[in-house]
Amino acid sequence: MTQIDSAIEELESLNTVHGISMDKVSWWLLKYEDLYKTYDLEISPLELPSLKQLNSIEIKFRSLYEILINLEDLKAKESIFQKRFELYNSIKNDTRKFKDWIMLNEEEALESHFELWFEWTDHDPEKIKPFILYWQHLNISIPVSDFEYTLKVLEIFHDYYWEQQL
Repeated sequence: MTQIDSAIEELESLNTVHGISMDKVSWWLLKYEDLYKTYDLEISPLELPSLKQLNSIEIKFRSLYEILINLEDLKAKESIFQKRFELYNSIKNDTRKFKDWIMLNEEEALESHFELWFEWTDHDPEKIKPFILYWQHLNISIPVSDFEYTLKVLEIFHDYYWEQQL
């Protein structure tokens, strides 16, 4: 069994009925950071990688690791989204303040929307499953509660911004 196989097996073993908490994901990322760095394949942006490179286990591992890093970065913003949600609750009935709130938070919400919504395939009410191109067979899900306020803010944008076209 390779080091990458062992790392993937360990990641899957962290999954419970409730998913893998982002705290455990962060622990796994820290544990396998050196392995990730080992496979830093230097490919020039001007050079197209070969099919062999794209299909290598190292590229697939790097892809998985980078997706989990992006989720960890988004999780770090959860307290910001909590404050934004609390502010929303205090101004949601004032149309002018609400529109100002939308404009103020639009860029961050759109960025998070692409990081989160388009990377999730299963919309289980209790957990979310990341879309990981090379590892679709992995049994990895994360409790919705880890992104509670991020998801609430994104729902506000979906419900009011996209559907009502403010």
